[in-house]
Amino acid sequence: MTGILEPLDLPPGYILVSAGRTRVEILRMLSHLPNCTTSHVMAELGLTRNGVLAHLKTLAAAGLISRHRSTHPRGSGRTYYWRANQEMVSDALDDLYDYILGT
Repeated sequence: MTGILEPLDLPPGYILVSAGRTRVEILRMLSHLPNCTTSHVMAELGLTRNGVLAHLKTLAAAGLISRHRSTHPRGSGRTYYWRANQEMVSDALDDLYDYILGT
């Protein structure tokens, strides 16, 4: 197949198209509230732990978010904190825009 609609390697921003409302809301939350825990995301969005973790892992695999581990403030084990990678999100949106316009 040739022409403008020929399948190409999709840009990193493609995940934003297939993200759906939940992943977009998670990205918004992590952009405005850095260092959110999985529990905080669960509470804000009313999702199960497994559901939230699946979305977080997908976003992390795309490089749009990252996590760091710390000891829980009360010393009761480790806690993971998530944050948006602002530069990666911006680049992904730019790449997606360029891909759509064919530039």
